[in-house]
Amino acid sequence: MQSNEEDVPDDLKNALETVNQMQDLFAAEFRLGRTGKEIVASSKKIELLPGVIETELGFHPPPMFIRRFLLGGYMFSHKTYVAGMTSGPGYYPTSIVTNNHILYHNTLYAFEPHTRIDVGGWGPNGVEIGIGQIVVFSEGGLRYLNRPQNSKWHIIK
Repeated sequence: MQSNEEDVPDDLKNALETVNQMQDLFAAEFRLGRTGKEIVASSKKIELLPGVIETELGFHPPPMFIRRFLLGGYMFSHKTYVAGMTSGPGYYPTSIVTNNHILYHNTLYAFEPHTRIDVGGWGPNGVEIGIGQIVVFSEGGLRYLNRPQNSKWHIIK
């Protein structure tokens, strides 16, 4: 931003809106009983919205600041690493959850799609906008726990 600017340009605001729309398309791929592999495979078939250069779905159990994870009646401490549903077997050999893990209701995930989008004046590679937030998968589908934080730019001067 220039020193006299009070807000981000409209092109960046529109880019954020498009990225949120892509995130909603990814969210629709979360279906009961699917594995992480199946969710990622189906997300790769989604048609990119205008202006999107490339995008990738990323999700995994919540980050380590959520100190405990209940699975099958066992409580794991914060020192037990829980890798993502899309991390792949062998990627984290001590992981509890793999990309073969089945999606169940009433589970939490860190939902982190990264999208490169064309924004005028930012060059041929566009701008990468990574949105990460905690979501819950329940009978009603995937629900964002704090979507408003991703609906506007936060300006730091």
